[in-house]
Amino acid sequence: MIKNYLKTAWRSLLCNKVFSLINIVGISIGLTCCLLLTLYIKYQVSFDKFNSKADRIVRVIMQYNEGGEVDKGNFTSAYVLPSFKSKFPEIESGVRMLPATNVVKYGDKIFNQKNFLYADPTLFKIFDFKLLRGNPNEVLKNPKTLVLTQTTSRKYFGDEDPIGKTLMIGDKQIPYTVSGIAADCPPNSQIQFSVVASFASAVPEIENTYFNANYTTYFLLKDKKSIASFQQKIAPFMKQEMKGTGATITYDLEPLTTIHLHSRYDAMVANLDISYIYIIGGIALLILAIACFTYINMSTASASGRAKEVGVRKVNGAYRSQIFWQFISESFILTLISVLLGYIAAVFLLPSFNVLAGTSFTASNIFQPAVLIVSLALLFIIAFVAGSYPALLLSGLKEIVVLKGSFKNSSSGILLRKTLTVFQFSISVFLIIATIVMLNQLHFIQNKKLGYNRDHIIVIGQITQNTFKRMDMVKAETT
Repeated sequence: MIKNYLKTAWRSLLCNKVFSLINIVGISIGLTCCLLLTLYIKYQVSFDKFNSKADRIVRVIMQYNEGGEVDKGNFTSAYVLPSFKSKFPEIESGVRMLPATNVVKYGDKIFNQKNFLYADPTLFKIFDFKLLRGNPNEVLKNPKTLVLTQTTSRKYFGDEDPIGKTLMIGDKQIPYTVSGIAADCPPNSQIQFSVVASFASAVPEIENTYFNANYTTYFLLKDKKSIASFQQKIAPFMKQEMKGTGATITYDLEPLTTIHLHSRYDAMVANLDISYIYIIGGIALLILAIACFTYINMSTASASGRAKEVGVRKVNGAYRSQIFWQFISESFILTLISVLLGYIAAVFLLPSFNVLAGTSFTASNIFQPAVLIVSLALLFIIAFVAGSYPALLLSGLKEIVVLKGSFKNSSSGILLRKTLTVFQFSISVFLIIATIVMLNQLHFIQNKKLGYNRDHIIVIGQITQNTFKRMDMVKAETT
């Protein structure tokens, strides 16, 4: 029976080439947009979830108040980790980080190395960054040691074994020893590095102060359920610690997996507001809805052309359920072809989409199990949702009315087509206006005169008390 349904449905689609072509192209375009946007949404919501201990890792946010001026951000002093670890049993471990850009020299080659990170030895124990060479307990234990990613290692050393070799770091050309090789950071990680140097190299001595807040601190808790109770203990503790200083400092805890989509404070990768995920998901559904409405409209509009076919089938003994599943089969075949074409189009458009979205997806990402499951679900949903109303309409025709030639589309069918058409145009106008507004905003951001010359601005990465004491000298050197 199923084979007969599919065979007959295929013949019907071939006989109605224009109808089939319009619907296949429309649904294919909608599915292509859905595939690419689903891929983007999946990527954004997966940030940092590759870490096996992600539900126990929190980032420390500092709030500083002195003289009524409040400053808040993802920075702490180097003293926060040892101080809190000794006072709060909830903390199992922690890691401090200092992102930087450094000059790296090897032989006659000089590199301006971005994504240069100073970090505690616990980095490779708390986070699931894969260490290919070296002991995770030892690679960053000693000062003047560093770990390279695979890509960076090949850039510096080619096919040579880098372990034990020396790189000259910074303007003062301080020698560092390569102690390990790590796999490249996953793109969906808020922590990105090409080179990791031992934290002791940047901060040889830890001052017992909560000021000098130049570092990012993460805690690994013993129990993920202790975040709320731990948070409540911090304010009273810090009130006691800051007594007599004339300043107020407290700390908030951000769960690792919520930072990328919910935090106001960027990590090493820019955050994305969760509302944009909802908007992107909504746009994908609206585009797909337009394609489905087109299919429903064309099916109901062509009902009179299929009416005699249905009448003959019923006269020959076909049940309503058989005719219903016959038309659903047509919808299924049409949607299946659209899905296959949608995948082909998505693979073809992927490079352009990567440029637009700032991602680095490959064809293998489109064929991930999660994306395939979404595609399979869409296949059945579209086949039934878009095909059900035409199938019910046509299968419910009275054979005597049809054979007498007095059939015409019902007023309800005409009203549905008009409603869907208005809805389609409304969605299209909305998407066009939204696109124009976003393009104008982007043009404004890129071309607005800010009132200063950005080429004359410098950024100082690490500021200490000594820097403040010598600020006049720094200003004199940079003017």
